[in-house]
Amino acid sequence: MLNKYVKYIFIVLIIILLITYYYPFPISKIIASYTGIFTPETVDLKVNFSSFLSKDFKMDDTNLVNELYSYIENLKVRRVMIPPNSYYIQTPGWYLIRIQSKEGKYLIIVIYNSDYISINGKTYKLTDKMDLKKIYKLILLDQDKEDIDEYYFNIIEEFK
Repeated sequence: MLNKYVKYIFIVLIIILLITYYYPFPISKIIASYTGIFTPETVDLKVNFSSFLSKDFKMDDTNLVNELYSYIENLKVRRVMIPPNSYYIQTPGWYLIRIQSKEGKYLIIVIYNSDYISINGKTYKLTDKMDLKKIYKLILLDQDKEDIDEYYFNIIEEFK
C-alpha cells in the first residue's frame, strides 16, 4: 500500500517538473540571469538572406536600439529538450545580433527563424510569433540609404 502511494507521488513530482520546465517565460529573465543590469548601447547584426548572401549592419540610434532590445526582451520562450537540427534553419531571416551595453557587457542572440532563438549559446523555442519584418525594418531605419544598395531595402518582402 505504501509502495503504491510512493509511485503516485513520484509520478506527480515528474509531471510538476515537466510543467515547470516547459512553462513559457519572457526573454528578459534569461537576459537578466546572464548580464544583470544591461543598458543597450549599440547593436551589430548579420542578416543571412540566403545560403549565399548575408549583410552586416550596425545600429547606433539609441531609440531604435532600445526598441529592438525591448521587442526581443518581451518575447516569451520555453526550454527545449533537444535543440533543432541545424538543417532546419530556414532562410531568409536568420539573424546574428550582438548587443553591447553601456556597462561593457555583450549579449549574443541568434534568431534562427520565427520558431527558435538562441541566447548566449542556449536554444529556446519561441511561444510568441516573432515578426522578422519588424526587426528588419528597425535595422533599415538606422542605415544610410546612400551607403546600402537598394536591393536590401526591397528584399523585405521575402520575409515571413
